[in-house]
Amino acid sequence: MEEWQLSAELQELERALASRPLPEPSAHLRQKVLGDVRRRLPADRGKARWRFAVAVAAGALLWLNLSLAATRTTDCGLRLGGPGQSIETACRQIEQLVPELSPEQSRRQAILLRAGSALIPCPDLSRRGDVTNQTRFALLEERREERSQ
Repeated sequence: MEEWQLSAELQELERALASRPLPEPSAHLRQKVLGDVRRRLPADRGKARWRFAVAVAAGALLWLNLSLAATRTTDCGLRLGGPGQSIETACRQIEQLVPELSPEQSRRQAILLRAGSALIPCPDLSRRGDVTNQTRFALLEERREERSQ
């Protein structure tokens, strides 16, 4: 392929334009630009910190919500059989399933399983109480029940 080249006149014009003196920016312009950068830089850094803090807080709240929902809806067959099963029975079952746990650790796990079996991911709204503690949906349900009786 043949390379494209400028004509001699255009090459001379390009050299002339490249060699001409360029005006220098004034000292006032330099101070103005540096002052603007200094004024905006700390504000942007502060906003970035707050955005990061808000993002971390939102992530923590989301994780907490999902973990509470997961503990309530999934038990993987590990929860105790019912309110009548004793902690000692659960402790023996844990020791059979995981023999490398010490008796203290298996008892601790049995207690934790018992505590986790009754987790409620939202407040109990079925009890009568202050109206501010009940959602609108719960109030509507109560009114429907009263009308049906």
